[in-house]
Parts: sequence; structure tokens; C-alpha cells
Amino acid sequence: MSRRRCIWSHVLDERVREVRVVVRDRFGRNPGERSFWVLPEHEAEFRDFCEHGLRYGPRFFGLLVLSLVVLLAGAALAVTGSTRLGLTLAGGSMVFQGLLIWRYPFSTPETVQMLGVARSIRVVRALGIVNIVMGFLVMALDRLLPRV
Repeated sequence: MSRRRCIWSHVLDERVREVRVVVRDRFGRNPGERSFWVLPEHEAEFRDFCEHGLRYGPRFFGLLVLSLVVLLAGAALAVTGSTRLGLTLAGGSMVFQGLLIWRYPFSTPETVQMLGVARSIRVVRALGIVNIVMGFLVMALDRLLPRV
């Protein structure tokens, strides 16, 4: 029997089984059934995560796009003279994105292929925390920088 890599743990093992689950594409659209190789002890977690992605993927993508629009609006306001409002909007949007990423830790297929699902969740959540911290720093910029 050949060794295959578990999509969840990224471990090479002979015990992996092929499972078929419904997943969405990278933009949270077009659900379709795909085959993955999973160790038996990780199958339930993997299926739960796929169900989570199927259910919340479109919400995540829509909220992410909305927060990016708010971020750009905040940046435009900061540059055009409404510095405090602009930095508050931009930083608040970054905090929201971090919370969104923490709640819905979806990553790219390339990241999953490189790390496995379990590790990619941890990496994405860590980046969510970084985003939250950076958002608070952006909101504090107006108070930290000297007036010109």
C-alpha cells in the first residue's frame, strides 16, 4: 500500500483513507464534491471543518470584501485631511478583519497543500491576531504621531 499525505495533519501514512466531501472554491462559491486523503482519526474533524466552510464561506468572503472597502475609505479619508476619522475607520476595519479571520480561519488551497488543514488554521488565526494588533496601532497613530 502506498503512503499518502493526510489533508488534515499533513502526515504521510499508509492508513489514510479517501473521503469525499462537498467544498467550495477559493472564493466561497460553486460547491462541489471532491476527494481528499485523511487519516481515520482526523476524518470527523476534517468533515466538520468542510461543513463549516460550506456553511460560512460566502459570509466570510462578503464580510471580508466589505471590510476592505471600509479600509480603503478610511485610508482615503486619512490622506485627504480627515486623519482621525480615516485612521479610526482603517484601523477598525483591520481589527474587524482580524476577528473575522479568527472566527473563520479559511486559507488558500496552496497553504492547505503545504501545511495541512490543522496547521493552516493555526497560522491563519495567528495572522488574525497580528491583524488585530496592527489595527489598534493604526487607530493609535493619530495620537502617537506629532502634529505637523
